[in-house]
Amino acid sequence: MRVILVQLALLVVNGVGHAQAPPHTCSYSSPPLELPAPVLLGWPDIEHEGLPPGVARELRVHEDVGLTFGDYSLRIVELGRRVNGELLVTWPGVDYARVTGGDPTCQEWHVSEIRQLRETLLQSQSAYLRCGSVEVRPRVEGCRVLFSADPGWAEMLRRSDSLGIWTVKSTVPDHPGLDGVDVAVELRDGSGYRRFNYNSPASTGGLGEREVAALARLLGTALEAAHAQFDGK
Repeated sequence: MRVILVQLALLVVNGVGHAQAPPHTCSYSSPPLELPAPVLLGWPDIEHEGLPPGVARELRVHEDVGLTFGDYSLRIVELGRRVNGELLVTWPGVDYARVTGGDPTCQEWHVSEIRQLRETLLQSQSAYLRCGSVEVRPRVEGCRVLFSADPGWAEMLRRSDSLGIWTVKSTVPDHPGLDGVDVAVELRDGSGYRRFNYNSPASTGGLGEREVAALARLLGTALEAAHAQFDGK
């Protein structure tokens, strides 16, 4: 997974042009989103509303790489004998941060920077995978990765079973960090909802952490499948 993130990050960095110098005095506020970005973009709110009709269980893995690189979310859903999945890329919208003070040109500069970020992200993604049309919601935007064939959703779900994450019933305390990659895992089945959060989880960590690290690699598998299908056109 780390190799894939580095490749995508390099694509973003290489696509960044010479940004306009910011005004000398600007202040911003970025309150938390009212709901997680994937929910704002249409995924069911499995934490508060439970599973949709017909769904036996659902697994979600989120990678927060950084504000300038976009975030990746994997969703795998078991519906009876069928298993479906989805991969979503999200990034901040123009109104994600709010200008709270400073030079009168701060708002204009901020909007310009966010629009450049979106253009750079879309260019970098288009060099690695196919994404659908951009969807815009309050404070967040995103696109859904397009697959030309089933990338193996059922096998990915079976891998999650073999990792033992579904047997970790108690919620593990969050392990936030300032650097690295934040990984969050959401589970919902008949026994309820669980969420695990780690910053750069290690495969040698304790209960919960090692399972989350392995699921981060599962998200990498989905990205690799998207890239393989992109290469194959």
